[in-house]
Amino acid sequence: MIPILVDPAERLIAAHAAASPFIAAAREKYGEGPPMTVDEWVHAPVDVQLASLLTLALAWLVTDPVGTHRAAMSAASSDVAGAYDWTRQAGEPSHAELARRRDWNRRAREQGAA
Repeated sequence: MIPILVDPAERLIAAHAAASPFIAAAREKYGEGPPMTVDEWVHAPVDVQLASLLTLALAWLVTDPVGTHRAAMSAASSDVAGAYDWTRQAGEPSHAELARRRDWNRRAREQGAA
């Protein structure tokens, strides 16, 4: 049975330990090499393809794009709310007050026309 690693650091350590031999073997056999196009990658040896996929997987584990996006959106939301002038907004009439004024003005116009 494979243990489920909840802690992101443990997950990264385990993934790195599993991926490192494949990546090291490909680097030893083929060297560092320049970035590849999709066509070059498709025609590359299987161990190079595996090493590149494992490298991308490790990068994904490090960056956690979903968590990073969530944190960025939360920070942006807090910044927007913090930058808003809530004191000025408190002095503005509410929607209900504006509707009441509109209805009062309409009734006053109707009575003046009659």
